[in-house]
Amino acid sequence: MRARRRHLATPRQGTAALLTLAAIALLAACGGASPAKRAVIRSVIASYLRGVAHGDGNAACAHATPSGQNKIVSVLGPELQNFDIYGCSDVVYVTGAQMSKQNRRILNSVKVGTVTIHGSTASVDATQITSPYGSAAALIGTTAPIRLVDSYGVWLITQL
Repeated sequence: MRARRRHLATPRQGTAALLTLAAIALLAACGGASPAKRAVIRSVIASYLRGVAHGDGNAACAHATPSGQNKIVSVLGPELQNFDIYGCSDVVYVTGAQMSKQNRRILNSVKVGTVTIHGSTASVDATQITSPYGSAAALIGTTAPIRLVDSYGVWLITQL
């Protein structure tokens, strides 16, 4: 019988492995997020805006936390409270129903640019939301960054 040789890592291989692990840890600590995670966040914002464009309050508001829904109401339709319209779904419905075809077209075609992620929170500057048909940022209702939170694996809007 042949004696089995043990294959031990060389010092050079061990150093390379440690450097790789250190780089992974550094990326994780600095908010290094995968392109897939950024794509999901972009999709959440685009889906929310499409819901607003169609007046689909259920679809739009499903992309927001309860506090995010309150922000949507305060940004899109504070004056609607004068008509006893308080809820996120109702405000989005009325906003969408009153929207021009051109504005609908803009919100249906948004592209979301740079996403900044820090752990379980993310933000997108309103100027990073564009459309080939006009200014999407002007229709969002705020110049503040849109903020999101990862809630058990689902990204939700917390602030407009």
